[in-house]
Amino acid sequence: MLRLLFSSAIVRLLNFLSYIAGCHEERGDAIAADSHALLYYFANDTTYAEKSRSYMNAWANKIEDHTYSNAPLQTGWSAASWARAGALLRFAYPGWPSAEITKFKTMLKNVYLPKVLYGDDGTGNWDLVMNAASIGIAIFLEDKTSYDTAMNIFKGRVPA
Repeated sequence: MLRLLFSSAIVRLLNFLSYIAGCHEERGDAIAADSHALLYYFANDTTYAEKSRSYMNAWANKIEDHTYSNAPLQTGWSAASWARAGALLRFAYPGWPSAEITKFKTMLKNVYLPKVLYGDDGTGNWDLVMNAASIGIAIFLEDKTSYDTAMNIFKGRVPA
């Protein structure tokens, strides 16, 4: 079930007790897109690819930003799933039109990557999910500079 039900193009999460708008919908849809992409890959049933594609297209056509204090964490949670789903479909499913891929790339590059690329020095769990999202986005975008940045951050965190 597509959860893009909120009317705003901006996902807002103040803190874990103050859910504002779109957080659960975004994360649920990102996980669903990722799950359907995996189902497509293993079952080779295009129904799953089309469902995954519908989630990615819906959000790529809507979301503009994440705001409030927990925005980096929310962005990381969702972006990690979006990037995995996108990579699976982009490289394994020939039915995803290039115009839709371009729109999805634009979403990842402009809405997600700026919030997650440099991590969060204050908390390990935030930093690691943001880093996983950054690596996945960089791979999807085929962006070597962002990939190298994310990997250098990862290498610096591994000893922790």
